[in-house]
Amino acid sequence: MFDVPRSALGQLRRYVGTLDAAALTGDQAAGLLELFAALERVVAGAKLLLAARAAESTTWARAGH
Repeated sequence: MFDVPRSALGQLRRYVGTLDAAALTGDQAAGLLELFAALERVVAGAKLLLAARAAESTTWARAGH
């Protein structure tokens, strides 16, 4: 359950850590920007799905949030 998102997060962190925007063409930068915006929407959707379930539980309260 956690393997895919953890792996994706690690890969994205490594990629962004080496990203040199100055070395990209304008088209490449625009394409990557579009791709990262799509990733952001996917993650926001996942957060919405998970927030409702997490709110039903008391896990967040036990964690001190």
